[in-house]
Amino acid sequence: MKLLYKIMCVVVFCSLLWSCGTKKNISHTAKDKKSMEELSIDAVLADVENNSYMGETMERKLSLAFGSHSVAGTLRMEKGKRMWLNITPLGISFARAMFTPDSLMYYERIKKTAFEGRWNDVYKVSDKLRVMDYDCLENIFTARPIFSLKKEVLSDEVDENNFVFREKDPVSGFSKFVFVNKETHRVKSQMLISEDEKMGLLAEYEYGEGDNLPSNINFTVLASHQTTLLLTYGAPKTYTPEYPFKVPQGYSDVKKLAQMLGINM
Repeated sequence: MKLLYKIMCVVVFCSLLWSCGTKKNISHTAKDKKSMEELSIDAVLADVENNSYMGETMERKLSLAFGSHSVAGTLRMEKGKRMWLNITPLGISFARAMFTPDSLMYYERIKKTAFEGRWNDVYKVSDKLRVMDYDCLENIFTARPIFSLKKEVLSDEVDENNFVFREKDPVSGFSKFVFVNKETHRVKSQMLISEDEKMGLLAEYEYGEGDNLPSNINFTVLASHQTTLLLTYGAPKTYTPEYPFKVPQGYSDVKKLAQMLGINM
């Protein structure tokens, strides 16, 4: 039960950035920028788009591994409109979350907590959280770039195997990174990281054959300590256009608990 609670907290609150990714080892050189120019920037960026998952809907079984433990679930998505995550150990719905461009909500049966609110409720806690919104969350889970890739955001900061694109969010102060593999021209990893490198999120992707959706996503989150979570997608399922969500009676409202602690939400 404790494991499921930790997993749900990681999945839900990574979207709110109560977390941090470890920054990649990078060097400051224009060598790979020159290499990319030789390859033709436009051609590489076109490959990235063609290699990205562009489905309008998606439904996949998945597993979430936390340490030596794992639980099963389902992720259902309608592009640009909603994401629905249902955690079902032993086939029983145990935790559920849903995200839309305007709202986010979850409940879990371990400590019987729930949250139903708007993204703006979350932003009231800290402007730093404005780095995350629905589009960013959806792109992280589908390995699409978390911002528009173009020549102007190709960074001089590179690593050995990837082209590095970087953009800074002016409100939160977070830097956003997209690492594109030089050989495959696929998004290899993405990172959100604060100026002091104490908050953020790192998502690293592995791909299977014939599928633009990654087979595995390794999340690294860090607040007071580092935590990793491995998400593995199963084969495509027939999409069901249903997104049931209803908080059971008797659950503690996280928003009200926060307000009792003096946190404005």
